[in-house]
Amino acid sequence: MDGSATPVILCVDDDKVTLRAIERSLVSNGYSVLTADSGARALTTLQKTRPDLILLDAVMPHMDGYEVCSHLQTNPALATIPIIFVTAQEEGEERARALALGAADYLVKPIQRDILLRKVALHISAAAAHNVQKPTPVEAPAGGKKIAGMKEQSVGLTVMIFVPA
Repeated sequence: MDGSATPVILCVDDDKVTLRAIERSLVSNGYSVLTADSGARALTTLQKTRPDLILLDAVMPHMDGYEVCSHLQTNPALATIPIIFVTAQEEGEERARALALGAADYLVKPIQRDILLRKVALHISAAAAHNVQKPTPVEAPAGGKKIAGMKEQSVGLTVMIFVPA
């Protein structure tokens, strides 16, 4: 990490052993960690604080990770938080479902510590870069004159980077 504010990660999992293992890995690498053992507790935590990233179990009783993710996407203040699903479900349809709901990534348990840390760092860095970028003013062409028949238009651009898992 670059020495700026310590990134805060919300870990949500109903399995307390998994929750503590993830928490230890993250804390030992300089992250601040909040934990929730249910989807409802995660939503309560998110009413009080905005983490830099959410690690979210897909299968939990009462409110699963997909419901939590859907709920977050409806709130503009929370929709931009990167969500990494952490689940025992194999990739495939479940991964596609998570990504379609707005998740940034998907990890299958058992979690390999180095992959977890690499993906967390990647998504926190990407989110931070996205949040600090400001639109670049467009200068008028050729001495400040407008080109006949042309108008100025801003264009948004999304760049996806694929890295080895």
